[in-house]
Amino acid sequence: MSHRMYLYNLDYTPVTTTAADAGTLPLAVYGTGNEHVQLMMEWKYELPLFFHPLFAGPTTIAPNVYNPEDGGVYAPLWPGAKAFHDLYAFIETHQHALIKDIAAFQQAKKKIFNYFRRKITHATFYLDAWDVFNMSGDPHAEQAEALLAYIQSNNNAIVAAIEADDPALLDKAPYFSEGGSYYKTFRELLNAPLYNYGWEVLSSVLNGDEEALVIFEEGSLKGLKDPDGAIVIPAIYTDIYAFPYGADLAVVTRNGKAGYIDRSGTEILPCLFDDAFDFEHDRAAVVSNGKFGIINTSGTFIISAIYEDGHILSDTYVAVQQNGQWGIIDMEGNEQLPFQDVQEITAVDDSRFTYYAITTHNGELLYYTHQFKQLTTEPVTAINCFGQYYIVTKDDHSALFDEQANMLLDYGYRQIYPEYLLNALIVESAAGKGLYAPDTGWILPCEYEQIAALRDVNSGADSALYAVVKQNKKAGLFGVSPKNQWILPVAYQDFKWLKPGILAYKENKLWGLVNGEGEILGKASYTSINSKLGYLPYGIALGFQTEGVKVIREDGTTRQLTSTEAFKESDPFTRDWYSKKEIQRLDKVAELAQKALQLNEEGQDHNDAGNYEKAIALFQQAAELGYIGGYTNIGHIYEVVPAYADADKSFAYYTRAAEMDEPYAMSNLALCYAYGRGTPVNVPAALHWFQKAADAGHVDAFAFLGDMYYKPEFNMIDIDKALPWYTKATAYGDDQSHVIGHIYETKNDYEQAVYHYQTAVANGTTFAKWRMACLYMDGLGVKVDLAKALTLLYEAIDDWPQAHVDLAMVYLTETCYDAAKARMHLDAAKDAGVYYAEEYREKFRFLWDGIR
Repeated sequence: MSHRMYLYNLDYTPVTTTAADAGTLPLAVYGTGNEHVQLMMEWKYELPLFFHPLFAGPTTIAPNVYNPEDGGVYAPLWPGAKAFHDLYAFIETHQHALIKDIAAFQQAKKKIFNYFRRKITHATFYLDAWDVFNMSGDPHAEQAEALLAYIQSNNNAIVAAIEADDPALLDKAPYFSEGGSYYKTFRELLNAPLYNYGWEVLSSVLNGDEEALVIFEEGSLKGLKDPDGAIVIPAIYTDIYAFPYGADLAVVTRNGKAGYIDRSGTEILPCLFDDAFDFEHDRAAVVSNGKFGIINTSGTFIISAIYEDGHILSDTYVAVQQNGQWGIIDMEGNEQLPFQDVQEITAVDDSRFTYYAITTHNGELLYYTHQFKQLTTEPVTAINCFGQYYIVTKDDHSALFDEQANMLLDYGYRQIYPEYLLNALIVESAAGKGLYAPDTGWILPCEYEQIAALRDVNSGADSALYAVVKQNKKAGLFGVSPKNQWILPVAYQDFKWLKPGILAYKENKLWGLVNGEGEILGKASYTSINSKLGYLPYGIALGFQTEGVKVIREDGTTRQLTSTEAFKESDPFTRDWYSKKEIQRLDKVAELAQKALQLNEEGQDHNDAGNYEKAIALFQQAAELGYIGGYTNIGHIYEVVPAYADADKSFAYYTRAAEMDEPYAMSNLALCYAYGRGTPVNVPAALHWFQKAADAGHVDAFAFLGDMYYKPEFNMIDIDKALPWYTKATAYGDDQSHVIGHIYETKNDYEQAVYHYQTAVANGTTFAKWRMACLYMDGLGVKVDLAKALTLLYEAIDDWPQAHVDLAMVYLTETCYDAAKARMHLDAAKDAGVYYAEEYREKFRFLWDGIR
């Protein structure tokens, strides 16, 4: 069960409570309020950032209302309500930069502030994080102080953004760097469907639509009031029916006739019908002048009211009665099932298709497919659909039919049932079980004891489908997709999925590896194999043996699992992936981990103090005991410490650690190959090791991979490949907004370019300042603003001398004309080595020396 935070609006200021009197305090009514309290939010693990301003005023930490333990956070209503309003007003001001769906935001904002106007009337906001605080052993009061400091820091960032009128500053909130947020920018958070611009948080404790009109009665008639009690429609209707789910019109009756109103209470279709039914898919059945028909939301008949009776079967078809006979027509009035003298026609809904049952006057049922072909008659035990096919069971035997009621498999089978994981049917006859796909035919004949999908496949990770086929206590592995083929014959004990295209087989009580083509990658030598469903950060899987645990790589080679890796795998957050015996093996391997980590920490202390000889010795010992990062640390000393600079040694240590799957070493080794440090330049090798580091979750590698496709020196420019890597790097805290902005500028997507450049400008990136200034000069994605362009260009010229040329161009405009400054900046650009500066100097020389 997930832990939750609760937000309340109370009518009193916090006081110290005891266990004896806590029960006398006002209690929240779930989803509603009373004269003392309004429950505002019940949310998993957090107070979402949008609601931090509610605690912008003076705050108090005091005992919780519902238990005597300290840790409740309290704040007065009005400072918080004003700060909350200010944030949403600021968002609205910058909605074109911050909002993806402005209409949805405006709708959510309206609901939020209507809710505040109607419900939030008490003096105090109260945050109860008791349930979340229980996840830690720290005192609740200390956790509350930390939470409050965190909230206040976020509020400071929000205020700074509002005062500077710069939405990019919202990304500076600690929420995105310290709070473990999945979202890395305010725009990303704000547009997340999970929050619906904040309304989803408040509606988490609401029952029904807060905006819904309320029915009231006066005598025998009914009318509508808004949630504030104002009369919208006086009591003029005999009945007002509820709005159907997803529909915007509801039935009302008046003076014996029926019509429709919308959610505002406006009578859209007057009460002129003899009878009316709910709208579904923008269509409704009505009775007019004693005849059945179908109308749309405008009241236009799409099926004329000419039938004696009828009812809607689906969004496509209608059952109607004419001259005493029933038939099925479509929404254009075309006959689909001929009219016949029967009692009724009903629809039977399946997950994909609707088929039909006709009841005759003597009570017999006739079944028709969704294509209106007679499927079967009673008696029927069951009808089950598999896609567009029908499994009909009678007297403990099953048959299969297609949509045209053609029999594909006769009633000679004991059982036919879907195996959805294989997109096929298990068919059982007297001889055994087989596998059948209606579209293609028999996959496996009916001669096996058991056929089942390999069920531990990571959903979505592998397009291949596998069946485990058992006979005479032996198992085989059959590939069902992308092509039908035996991967391994029925001669093994069991199978497991490890990663896409890689599986494990069990033989003589030991496990080995096989690929999707049936090639044995390693003989069975492990007592168990575990890939954590493909989420293992190194290799394909862990192979457990009587002595030790091995990391199995994709090429079939292995290495010993290190002590520190085993320590990580056996911690409380990951040990649930493993069996009890596997945990025992991991714990055994991890015995030296603490010593290895201690030695590495001591080595770091000596490294920080400049005692490099001692640091190298300690790092070496740590690596030998299982902390492979020790080799990386030694390589780093030989790379960056001038007195120890030795590119060959650095490369050798990085290689040693990288081959043991150490992420930092893999990334650093890739840099060696990319820039020729201790080895000749080898771009493919650099790409290989960057990719391995990225696959291991090393954040630095994301941006480096972007560089490989973005920077010209690697001769493989592809900005469409670079963009997702830079985006991922930014999402994980390595801000690359300036590069992302430049990619979008290159793609002529100036709206996105402006958004990312503004983020980078707020972070002080001078490249982004230069490029943003150019957009202000040209009016691309923003309105022309030469004043802002000048400010940004002057901030950029120290790092980007090209900005001198752009400054010159600004000073040659009519608005900012100053020929002397223009010449000065073109001269400065030439002196700084800007290759095209001379071209501009010659072009405009006539302005200052009279030469055209």
